[in-house]
Amino acid sequence: MDQRGNFYPGVNVESGSYSLTSCAERNAFAHYMALAPNDAVVVAVYIASSKPPEPLPCGACRHVLCEHLPQAMVFVIAGDRAPEYAGDVSDFMPAPFVGPTVGR
Repeated sequence: MDQRGNFYPGVNVESGSYSLTSCAERNAFAHYMALAPNDAVVVAVYIASSKPPEPLPCGACRHVLCEHLPQAMVFVIAGDRAPEYAGDVSDFMPAPFVGPTVGR
């Protein structure tokens, strides 16, 4: 969700070859990059599942989100429960390969 309250949804696209699965988090980020106004700022990431337990992003999604949206808040939704704050994106990947750590 950006600072104006706009949402950029994404969905999982499963594949028999797990590495070719396209996760909802990365699809939502691509949607945001393609359609958001240049001055849009993502302030929250909502991750939902149709049933418990609370969904959490995979390692690839954690990296992409941390690289591009480290200060965004993360909320998880499981089934019909209300969104729960799970931390900031940077909390999910405390030592990402970004900025000065790239190329070492």
